[in-house]
Amino acid sequence: MSILIDKRDIINIAVKIEENGEKFYREAAEKVASSEIKELLTVLAKDEVKHKEIFMNMLKDLNISTDGLTTEYQNYLKAYTERLIFQTSPSDFLEKMKNFDQLWALEFAIQRELDSILYYYELKNIVRTTEHSLIDKIVAEERLHFEKLSKIRNILSN
Repeated sequence: MSILIDKRDIINIAVKIEENGEKFYREAAEKVASSEIKELLTVLAKDEVKHKEIFMNMLKDLNISTDGLTTEYQNYLKAYTERLIFQTSPSDFLEKMKNFDQLWALEFAIQRELDSILYYYELKNIVRTTEHSLIDKIVAEERLHFEKLSKIRNILSN
């Protein structure tokens, strides 16, 4: 028996991704020594708040549709979101944040940005076509986050 993911849950997961990103960036900004990295992480946190608002409006306006979504596709989204959300155990994450390592934090953030981009591409399959430009805008911003984080990671690792 398949357990399907509800269309509201799909948008709520996007909201949660953005909330988690904001929280992570704010916490990391508090722990990092470099003022440049602190500033970047603060900007990224603010971007995540804007993205969350966009998804909240989609949910509020119910600009979502499951027309044409197969059971298999919905099961795929459910499995993907479980991986996305539970990839790092809470205790491992808390331990890493307690013993903060800048390079680990950058690697973690880079992977979350990539995961978000993939999820948002899939999200385009359930939102109305008129909402695609909003998703594309968020994806473009997530790509910029990825690029900025990658540049800093490369500088720190050399």
